[in-house]
Amino acid sequence: MAAIQSQVFIVYAHNPKEYTQLRPPEGAELETSHVQRAFLEKAKLHDEEIRDSIRQREKLVKTFATFLERNGVDAVLDQHITDEGTDNRMKWAQDKIEGSRFVILIISESFLPFLEGKPRPPVDKEFIFSNDYLYNKIHFPGECGPKFLPVFLNQKKDHSLLPKALMASTVYEIHEREVSGTSPLDTSKCSEDLLSLYCRITGKTRYSRPAIGAPVIPVPLARIPFGPKPGMTEQQRTKFDCLSKLNNPLLKPLQSKLAESEAFSKHWREIGSKLGLTPVELAQCEQYGDTSERCYQMFEVVGRTGVAGVSVAKLAEAARQIEQYQLFEVIQMYLEN
Repeated sequence: MAAIQSQVFIVYAHNPKEYTQLRPPEGAELETSHVQRAFLEKAKLHDEEIRDSIRQREKLVKTFATFLERNGVDAVLDQHITDEGTDNRMKWAQDKIEGSRFVILIISESFLPFLEGKPRPPVDKEFIFSNDYLYNKIHFPGECGPKFLPVFLNQKKDHSLLPKALMASTVYEIHEREVSGTSPLDTSKCSEDLLSLYCRITGKTRYSRPAIGAPVIPVPLARIPFGPKPGMTEQQRTKFDCLSKLNNPLLKPLQSKLAESEAFSKHWREIGSKLGLTPVELAQCEQYGDTSERCYQMFEVVGRTGVAGVSVAKLAEAARQIEQYQLFEVIQMYLEN
């Protein structure tokens, strides 16, 4: 598969766990030879554990970068530049942030301390290329725009580990079993997060268009008369009453179907606002290509911002508040299919 023209720059903290400094005993105890030997032995084991952790992390990130390259993405690691032949590594890294289409941030327990320039293990030989520069670009992107993509490798999503400026960003959870091996990406078998990340990087759509001649389910559209909008018809009121009783969560397959529906997805911004999204969160969704993807991301953000997800009843109420009563029929149609 040919590489796309744009690059992806991968930034990560080598040591995945937050560094705790091992301090020697104080006072008269340090003068005792056996205490000194015990401390030095403990320090040696401590450093070896850190080295092992760094080696495992490096192997995992390299596997992820190789997977991206195997699927047509030009992935560049920030600390692995032995063949670059550059004299100024700091400027090299800054140029990569400016010139790459996206910057993938591998989030771990140590990422925020890494970003804020806190002490790191003395056995860690990584070159930190101006933390202030990366910190400022994340919090004040300017011309860079929304190019930073937080990724959790082999660990659950934890928004407390993110920089504050990325709290409303889409977060991806990728596991080693998905990116190891030599096979190309199978979109029918990979996880939602891996597929979303791949489509985000490459600019491809998540949804395939129906084949020519395939039956298309017509979606009834409400006729918009001149003058003030009429209220709900008796039939629409009946549908709304039925949907209002369904407090079960809106499952991913139904979210995807609604996002694919042009009749529903074109109202994603108004619906997202009624579901509790802030203007900043709506602007985050706006960065995605078409209305279908923006609608899907709107569902993702709603489920992540502490409003207990989306239920069918909440969705119907949002449609009622924006006076798009024809959406009751769209929601009910996909519920039945």
